[in-house]
Amino acid sequence: MSDRKPVPVPAQQLLPPLPLGRLNALSWGQASAAVVGVCALLMLFIDHPLALALKAGVPPGLMAVGHALSTIGEASWWYLLAGGGMVVCLGAAHRARARATERLWFQRARAFVFLFAVLVSSGLVVTLLKGVIGRARPRLLFADGTTGFFPFAFASNYNAFPSGHSQVIWAAMATLALFMPRWRVGFLGVALLVSLSRILVTAHFLSDVVMGAALGLGTVLIARRFAEAGDPALGGGPLPCFLPRA
Repeated sequence: MSDRKPVPVPAQQLLPPLPLGRLNALSWGQASAAVVGVCALLMLFIDHPLALALKAGVPPGLMAVGHALSTIGEASWWYLLAGGGMVVCLGAAHRARARATERLWFQRARAFVFLFAVLVSSGLVVTLLKGVIGRARPRLLFADGTTGFFPFAFASNYNAFPSGHSQVIWAAMATLALFMPRWRVGFLGVALLVSLSRILVTAHFLSDVVMGAALGLGTVLIARRFAEAGDPALGGGPLPCFLPRA
């Protein structure tokens, strides 16, 4: 059994403590109610007119750009990144000779585990909501005017709400912004562009995208809270920061 003592991670490599006082049950409830209220207003007044306008007015070139951006939000890319990153970092930690190097690679692996966890958890919630709510996609509105909700339909034409692409890209980009805050503006800009592309290509209504983004981002905040409150012996404690703010 090794008698090596754990090597602490320098403070500058850790994220600052999460302001838990601002994330109490009341604030979470208020934020959830606000998101639901905004989505309800969008459904009532904005979603259908906006979708019809985009269907009629978006030129083919811009539509192609939208489809290209949408591919960035496909979950498979991010699961591959998270899974591959875990394997590489854990392998490097296993081969490390110095304790400090081993610790660094374990911290990097922890970031990829975090990404995988938020993708899975938020993805499960979105998949469940899609099936239970059963909102008709914009293509049915264009085809024959079908709109509304068809609970438990569990079919692709009736799984518009929330947007899975929006959930994935916001979960992924918020995670990257969390661990590399120096580039946070760029990461969140990518999330905004990709989620808006789902409206541009008329795959989703605006409210679908807003709810997907809220679920992805909210899951990252909740996961950080649980990760930092966990037992350090089991991988809990402050999360690593790889690119601090300049």
